[in-house]
Amino acid sequence: MWSVVLVTLAFAKPPKEPVKPIVPEVDVATKWMRDSEEYRLLAEQTYRLAQGAVLAEAAALPAGAKWAVVMDADETAIDNIQFQLENDLFSDAAWDAWELRAEAKTTPGARAFTDAVHHAGGTIAFVTNRHDPVSSKIVLEKNGLMGATDLLCTARPGVAATIPNAVAPPKWISEKRTRRTEIRTGTGACSWGAPVLVLGWFGDQMGDFPEADELPADPLTLSPWGRQYFMLPNPMYGKWERTPNRMVTW
Repeated sequence: MWSVVLVTLAFAKPPKEPVKPIVPEVDVATKWMRDSEEYRLLAEQTYRLAQGAVLAEAAALPAGAKWAVVMDADETAIDNIQFQLENDLFSDAAWDAWELRAEAKTTPGARAFTDAVHHAGGTIAFVTNRHDPVSSKIVLEKNGLMGATDLLCTARPGVAATIPNAVAPPKWISEKRTRRTEIRTGTGACSWGAPVLVLGWFGDQMGDFPEADELPADPLTLSPWGRQYFMLPNPMYGKWERTPNRMVTW
């Protein structure tokens, strides 16, 4: 009898330990960006669809036509998840120090897309609200995103005329419309010195894209989203944090 009991005990399964829930050590939005397969696939999907749309438009252009795409940097071409992990609260000083470290990583899908643009003969204009052009260029080049003929347009020092009746000028101008216009028209500091046809716009916030009256009207009134405008997901921060709660359905 004892032999039967011993054999039974030898093959008995140990009791299961209760499954311990994963407690995020960071806020949920940052954890989602860092750890979820959903974020990676959404970013890669966006860039894959954009590549097909942009290269199809480029192939239809006359030979020798100069074309480009305009990309935001942070949370579009590169991610700053490490900054979010290190800083519970945003501050200009902490952000400036992070910029100088030039340690942001590539957003999923971004490198394959920029490689495809360069291979097809296009150029890229990075329009970013980063302050330091030197470290910004370093981090884009380290990630293999910026080519020798690409353009980098960082934020500009504030001037008193930027905000009517302002008590003091802003430290930096984050408005991107002027820089986008300079790229298209070929005039100003943010340009290649000649007009260029922009085939794609990329960002993670609405301010990264042309405003309603900024570009010539589409004669077919087609939505540009998914054709020329491509949005990357970013639940970590944005203007939406300061907007009223939506009271109506979509």
